[in-house]
Amino acid sequence: MGISKSRIIKMVQESKNRLAFSDFIAVGESDLYDYDVTRRAVLKEIAFMQQKDEDKKTPEGSPFTDYVGWCWASQRYIAARVGTTDGYVQQSTTLFEKDDVIECREWTDEWGTNHTEYRIKREKVDEHKRPEGHLKKERKRPRRGGNKSANTGSFRPGNTAANKGADHPPSQPYPAMLTAVASHVHSRTPATFTAVLPPTLTAVSDTAANEAKGVIGLGGSGGRRAGAGVGFF
Repeated sequence: MGISKSRIIKMVQESKNRLAFSDFIAVGESDLYDYDVTRRAVLKEIAFMQQKDEDKKTPEGSPFTDYVGWCWASQRYIAARVGTTDGYVQQSTTLFEKDDVIECREWTDEWGTNHTEYRIKREKVDEHKRPEGHLKKERKRPRRGGNKSANTGSFRPGNTAANKGADHPPSQPYPAMLTAVASHVHSRTPATFTAVLPPTLTAVSDTAANEAKGVIGLGGSGGRRAGAGVGFF
């Protein structure tokens, strides 16, 4: 019993669909743009949006008729799906084309708008496929700090360095300026802060020292001005 023509066409379409969708899986299983998650997401989005159905709607006014395996989404639409900017998508597609990971084609509609379409180059993606069993390999974990074994001078139980007491003074004594006790007994009050008044401020005058000369009296009603009410008692 032979296979009908409609069944053959359906099988061909399904195989093309599987091939187009498998590009998305192939990108995910490759090491392309590792540790650059946004750029990798742009490439995966292009692979995911490659047209899989011949009967699906195609861009109006396009001169191309074969759209299975091609992504004709605008850069703005791709940017919205990834969560980035139009400019970043443009830079990414330029890099993809330079790295020979995608194929591009362009056309201009009747209003003068340029359109760019993309297709994953599967053979290039397969060259970056991760080796079998790569998930079973032990990955090096980042060091969290600290040594596995103690150093010679480490403080640990049984180490003589940890048992130093008062009989073991520090190897470098504190400088004199940092000692807690003053090294000189006369350091409490400097000589310049003595309580003795200088000679110019003494309260004894040459007239008051001689009883025969008398004392200067300051007159007025409680006023204390020099030269006011001078007399002898």
